[in-house]
Amino acid sequence: MILRLLKEAPPNSLKPDHPLRRLFAGITEQTFISRLGVGDPLLIDYLSALLSRFIHMDAVHRLRNADGKRLEEVADMLLEAEALPPEGRTRREYHRHIGDFTLFWAGVYPEALNRLRSALRKDSFIDYCEQGKRSYYIASTFEEDPYREEAPVLRRLSVSDTGHGIPPEIKSSIFDPFFTTKEQGKGTGLGLSIVFGIIKQHRGWIDCSSEPGLGTCFTIHFPASLSDADQAE
Repeated sequence: MILRLLKEAPPNSLKPDHPLRRLFAGITEQTFISRLGVGDPLLIDYLSALLSRFIHMDAVHRLRNADGKRLEEVADMLLEAEALPPEGRTRREYHRHIGDFTLFWAGVYPEALNRLRSALRKDSFIDYCEQGKRSYYIASTFEEDPYREEAPVLRRLSVSDTGHGIPPEIKSSIFDPFFTTKEQGKGTGLGLSIVFGIIKQHRGWIDCSSEPGLGTCFTIHFPASLSDADQAE
């Protein structure tokens, strides 16, 4: 069934109601909930659309240089992107694709990184995770139409840490006053508690997504206006 859907999939991005797109959305949502403990509709939609585009290798390697040659290494993509006018939309599309390209290989097929970043390739000097986040951030700075809705999603993809992550058994306590995992005398345990209080005073909320070994991402939400906050309440 899945093989038939793959063969019949159009070369461009699948529509949201396509069975394969729905399959990717379901797998992505299940991964978010089971591994990070939170469902994130905006990121789930973006990632399922990314996977549906990258069914075809022509989409994975869609960027071309000035001579029309296909760009297969992030280093070459960056050189082309940096040669473009900084305010141009084409530069935005280059960096968005670099973010997608690095996320796809590092997140979906990490076993391919040894080949993609082998010593004989220019990408041996490229950290896919760090460069992907940097490119997503550059793409997110284009906030006018038609990129207004996508810009916040790209900015969220550009921010995370690379620490040890938070163990599940203490995750529910991290916002409690005086809770700390540091040695005595090296931390008060008030940092996240204060952050939580300030955000709550402004009628916002904070989400924490974390997995041991993969790092932690905090997402802060604020209402666009007081009327929005009143409706949420």
